[in-house]
Amino acid sequence: MITMILHSYYDEDKSKILEVAARPKTIPDIVDESKLSKTLTYRKVHSLLRDYLLFPVGHTLMKNRKLVTKYVALFEKLEVNMVKNDVSVRAKISKDSPHIFFKMVGDRPGSTLEEKIIRKIKHSQNEREMIRRLVKHIEKSGSDKVKLTNVD
Repeated sequence: MITMILHSYYDEDKSKILEVAARPKTIPDIVDESKLSKTLTYRKVHSLLRDYLLFPVGHTLMKNRKLVTKYVALFEKLEVNMVKNDVSVRAKISKDSPHIFFKMVGDRPGSTLEEKIIRKIKHSQNEREMIRRLVKHIEKSGSDKVKLTNVD
C-alpha cells in the first residue's frame, strides 16, 4: 500500500491534483487551480479514482445548469519517513472522505481494499524505480523526512 501511495504522490501531476483536492473540488476547479491541461487532469483523476486516493463526494450545479461531480483526496496531509530500509507513511485522512472510504471497503464483498491494493502493487512495473529515486533524493537531502516532489 505504501508503494502505491508513494508512486501516486511522486507523480508531479497527480500530486498537484491531490493537493488541490484536499477539499471537495470539481474537475474544472482542479484544472484552474493546478494549471494542468483538461485532458491530462481527466486522465490523472481517473487513475487516482482507480487507486482509491481520490473519491467522488457529491455534485454541484454549474452556471450552464450542468450537474458536475466534486472530488476529494483521501489524505489531507501526508508525511513519509525513511530510516535505513524502513519506509513509513503517516497520513491524515481528509474530513470529507472517511465515510466514503469505509463505505467503499464494505461494498466490495470477497475482496477488501487491501487485497486490491496488494494486487495493484504486485503488478506495478515502476515501483522499484520510484523507490530508488526516492532513496536517492533522501540521501542527497540528508534528512529522514521527505516532502514528495519530482526529483528529475
